[in-house]
Amino acid sequence: MKKLLTYFVFLQLSFNCVAQSINQLSPNQYAINRKGDTINRTDEQGKKTGIWSVYHQSRYGDDSYYELGHYTDNKKHGNWKTYQKNGLLMNQTNYYNGFKNGEVKFYSEGRLVCKGQFKALRTDVPYDTIQVEQPNGDYKERVIPTSLGSVRHGFWVYYKPPFNEIQKIEEFQWDELVYEQDYATQADSLAYQSRMAKYPHSSGKLPPGIWGRKKGKAPSRFTDFPENTKFIKPNPGKKKH
Repeated sequence: MKKLLTYFVFLQLSFNCVAQSINQLSPNQYAINRKGDTINRTDEQGKKTGIWSVYHQSRYGDDSYYELGHYTDNKKHGNWKTYQKNGLLMNQTNYYNGFKNGEVKFYSEGRLVCKGQFKALRTDVPYDTIQVEQPNGDYKERVIPTSLGSVRHGFWVYYKPPFNEIQKIEEFQWDELVYEQDYATQADSLAYQSRMAKYPHSSGKLPPGIWGRKKGKAPSRFTDFPENTKFIKPNPGKKKH
């Protein structure tokens, strides 16, 4: 039921105007989707706000795609999803105040291929000094330019589709690689689970593919559209100013 509801929400929001630059946005403009709902809104200052659904045309040989999520005060906030034009999910990214923060997932043809973690940096200072923990338990200082906005922080797990078999595990602390394992043993899994619990943006649960996966059972494709969907035709809808 939840998947079906998500499908209808996305179907209502996907058909909208092409992306515009911030400089082109006028105050209090918006678009109307096929359901008659208001999307792609701007506030009195011309800043993006609320739900936005943007269709990106193919450029330089890359495929076209859809992007769906929320803006707050002209900045991406919360969970954003990117879809192929046939409805298959390409990635999910969490944002805080315009910067990547928390879990990110990447998909290929609807199959999970990578799951990782980002951490949003401070923006009130040009540099920050961080204590980075090493595999032997020691710490060392590292200076990070906060202009990076976000850094990899936590575990990155790479899967071999379609059975979610793990190819590699990496651990980053403030964008520095501190641990890497090409395959998971039982001992690796226990150590991985222990270290995962230290990250506040993580549930601490093991991802699919580590000790407990049923062999030979492939996960379903991640898509909000039916399997037989061939092409999602964009509809710019109506704009009012």
